[in-house]
Amino acid sequence: MDRAAGGRTAPGQPARHRPRRPRCPGRDRPDALPEPARELLRAYTDPTSLTMRAMTVVTPPLDHDDPREQVAELPATNGVCTARALARFYAALIGEVDGRRVLAPGTLAAATAEQVSGVDRVLRTPVRIGTGFGLPTPGAFWYSPTAFGFPGYGGSIGFADPATGLAFAYVTNHLKPSTPDPRAAALLHAARTALAPDPR
Repeated sequence: MDRAAGGRTAPGQPARHRPRRPRCPGRDRPDALPEPARELLRAYTDPTSLTMRAMTVVTPPLDHDDPREQVAELPATNGVCTARALARFYAALIGEVDGRRVLAPGTLAAATAEQVSGVDRVLRTPVRIGTGFGLPTPGAFWYSPTAFGFPGYGGSIGFADPATGLAFAYVTNHLKPSTPDPRAAALLHAARTALAPDPR
């Protein structure tokens, strides 16, 4: 993904970039979080919760602040990349980037067809899921009937919308415990506004 997309991703990210990586929010002062975030934090810290029992299937438990984890290849949990690399990856899913396309249109259509929807009992949030990608719920700030991608930990997000040709990514080195991240939502709104047809 990173070489074809022209950006930087882990694994193998140089140690000199580690100070720029974000720290996980809410660990030091859970009382500073809004109540919905506190409830979510409890689900992620109570060892008897379904969330924690699902998340702690490895020993020792994962620590997203550990540089060793950040350079490992752990599907669905520790992608580290630049926004440019992530956006170019999604762009290459819906069209050619530098003469290359990641998936054929038919394969992409199959991977983004909704397979299940509802409240995820582990993540504790409403979800729609395709075969290979997450799909936004109607209330999500990145919602479009044709969009696909994934929001990430601490406010990051990457997605594409074949109907509009938009590939979007937002990553941050200041993680936010809130969901959705208002910074990503504002940036996406600005991008969509800039790309909207002139009404005149």
